[in-house]
Amino acid sequence: MDGFFYCPHYPRGKVKSFRRVCGCRKPQPGMVLQAARRFGVDLSRSYAVGDKRDDLLLAENAGLRRGLLARTGNGKRTEKEMTARERRKFPVVSNLYQAARWILKDSKKIHFHHGDTEGTEKEF
Repeated sequence: MDGFFYCPHYPRGKVKSFRRVCGCRKPQPGMVLQAARRFGVDLSRSYAVGDKRDDLLLAENAGLRRGLLARTGNGKRTEKEMTARERRKFPVVSNLYQAARWILKDSKKIHFHHGDTEGTEKEF
């Protein structure tokens, strides 16, 4: 593991000094942007997998290639609450293994430019 990021803020939290709205708590992209800068991550080729609407919105707000909903944890409930637009925009997978398979398949479609041969598809 190269880094660990967390948000101590919670608008309805008990610790007054941390009780606030911030740019680092999901679905805001603050922590993702910080990590991307620190580790040189290309967000346009990155994915977020989660079980809540905030995870999907985080992917969108951070400019990630895609957010995926996993039917684990809160995922089944979140899936039922999704709008028609969200269902079209965010793929739904059964679990993290299926998310990894979906991402690997999708990543073959990414057109690379940075450091790779210009204008070619890269296989993983």
